Amino acid sequence: MHKHQTHATSARNAVLGLLLGAATFTGPAEAGAPWLSFDAGGWSTRPLAINARSDIAGVYFDFVDVSHGFLRTGDGAVTTFDPPDATFGTVANCLNGKGEIAGAYSFFDNDGNEYSNGFVRHPDGTFEEFNVGGLRSVGVLAMNNSGSVVGYAENDSNSEIAFLRRKNGTVTMLLTNFEESSANDINTAGEIVGNYLHHGVWHGFIREPDGHRIMFDPPGSIYTYAVKINDSGEIAGSYLTSDYGYHGFLREPDGAFATFDIAGAKTRTGPDITGIDPDGNIVGSYSDQNFYDQGFVRDHAGNIHFVTVPGEISTHISGISRQGKLTGFDSDAHGFRGYPKVWQRQ
Repeated sequence: MHKHQTHATSARNAVLGLLLGAATFTGPAEAGAPWLSFDAGGWSTRPLAINARSDIAGVYFDFVDVSHGFLRTGDGAVTTFDPPDATFGTVANCLNGKGEIAGAYSFFDNDGNEYSNGFVRHPDGTFEEFNVGGLRSVGVLAMNNSGSVVGYAENDSNSEIAFLRRKNGTVTMLLTNFEESSANDINTAGEIVGNYLHHGVWHGFIREPDGHRIMFDPPGSIYTYAVKINDSGEIAGSYLTSDYGYHGFLREPDGAFATFDIAGAKTRTGPDITGIDPDGNIVGSYSDQNFYDQGFVRDHAGNIHFVTVPGEISTHISGISRQGKLTGFDSDAHGFRGYPKVWQRQ
């Protein structure tokens, strides 16, 4: 497992300047079917976030493997986009309930050095582009309904520092007294969850709206990756134990932990947690014994539901909406949306 994970990786391709302007087209009509498959363009569509309106945001890769952002609204209309200054790839991995999208884009300076900045795309299609602290690389990982954005900024030494950017544009660097840090999610109240590196070991943290910090690790953890937080303050993530096995965890607001494993998962990879809904249902993917990604939902009662797109050998779940709808991508590089019935019926 990497020191931190993002739901998409910026395309790293030597081709410059292939920018797709914003385009909108309407997908097939929806009739409430359990599964919906769709494409945003290019050869691969990767949805990364879904909101309560069934809007889905993510990336697609064009035929020279450069990534671009897309928004698929609940009525099936798809809009593709890149921020104005993007020249080498766009990653749109955050979507709030108002239809605002956040992410990062890559560009080159006059000397050919690659950099990345963050962006917020508003529902009217306009963009805010931003840098953090003058650092060379910005990774945007989450955005709440107030428009606050969190993530990490990377310096020239490849060390990462967590940040909070509020809607008014003010930026606060977080946990600067540690070797590295990353802010991975933020809920409606402004509680932030993430990771920090201390003496070579990664731990989890919560930053409350008043700035108070709580550091934590699940019992037996030698590496903690705190991924998502819901509006109840429940935190989902994964952790490594001394036998080099990866496990999932749910941390309750009172500090109690529930840990879990996925039957059939490779023990050295464990669950890749990608979301938690207001009811405490956790979603993610795992690598099966044949090294294919498979999806799962761990419901609030602790039951594991296995999720596979019909006819596919691989299913990667990227997010869950407030109503329990799923999004992600399959082995044929199509995006999907699954209604709650695809896992609640199990």
